[in-house]
This record gives sequence, structure tokens and C-alpha cells, in this order.
Amino acid sequence: MKILLTLNSLEEAMSFAIDLANTHDPMRDPVDSLADAEIATEFLRPLLEDEEDAARIGRDLRPHRDILRKAFLDLAAGLENDQSTRQRLETALESDWKLGQDDEGKVAVFPRQKQSAVKRLVSWSTLGFFALKQGAPERLRVCQSAPCEEIFHDKTKAGRQRFCSKRCGTRFNVAQYRSRERDTG
Repeated sequence: MKILLTLNSLEEAMSFAIDLANTHDPMRDPVDSLADAEIATEFLRPLLEDEEDAARIGRDLRPHRDILRKAFLDLAAGLENDQSTRQRLETALESDWKLGQDDEGKVAVFPRQKQSAVKRLVSWSTLGFFALKQGAPERLRVCQSAPCEEIFHDKTKAGRQRFCSKRCGTRFNVAQYRSRERDTG
């Protein structure tokens, strides 16, 4: 199986890391997207040439997703990752990468040796996590509209984004309004 991963910038790795962490979301049904074969296949389709093993790969990514999610939540809360989480992430990043050019002549990062698809995706998402951690960890947020726990990277100019989407912002503001109305009424 060939994984179609190239890196024009670290943005792709960072986006994949956040998307992978968000495959566990209490607001969605099912809560664990990687547990559902059809959803896992859809999520992994852009990265895999052969979709046959996508459901298995999705299942195999779940333990790493949980570690990555914990690391993102700690980072968003301004906490240092515990030693166990840090060691597991550093171990995941130990893949051997090389710089090269893709088919279009753009700079790309490729695994140096044959690796399983799971190992490549684990390494790729961990690379994205460390890029976010190194670049602008203060811009990593968790949606403030309970019960949503979506992790997102605040790319606004002012850096004050509080919600993962307009939908969550509206839900939060409506709940606040109704709470005020109850208190005064």
C-alpha cells in the first residue's frame, strides 16, 4: 500500500494531526469516527491509494489518536505533556524521513524506508503536532461551546477565536441569552 503523503508545507501535517485528534467527538454520531469502517474509509481516502485496508488502518490509529488528543488538550490548556505522553509521541516520530521533490517538482518529505501505513500516518500526525507545538501553541484551542470538544488552530488575525465553527458560536450565544432571560424573568 502506498500512502500519498507529500509536504509542500507543514500545514498539511498540522491539519491532519488536528483532524485525526477530532475523529473522537462527543457531538457526532458515532462519537469515535475511526470505529466506523465507512467513516474511517472516507476520512483516510485522500491519503491512501488503496482503500481496502482503510477500516483496519482506522482501527489501528485509534490508540495514537487518543494520545494525540490528550497532548493537544494539554497544550490548549497551557499544560506540559506528562512524561508518558511525551515519550510515546517522540517514539512515534522516529520514522526516517527524507527531503525530495514530488512529481510537480515541489519540495516534499518522504519516508526513507518501507513502513506500514499506520506507522507513516502516526509519524505524519506526530510531526504535525510538534510543528503546532513549536510554531504557535497559544493559537491551539478547544471549542468553548460545551459539549463540543473540537480542537482547532486559531488562524484569525486577532487570535481570539473561541469556537470551532459559527454553529458552535451561535449555540453558545443562544445558551447564554436563554440563561440571562431565565435569571431576569
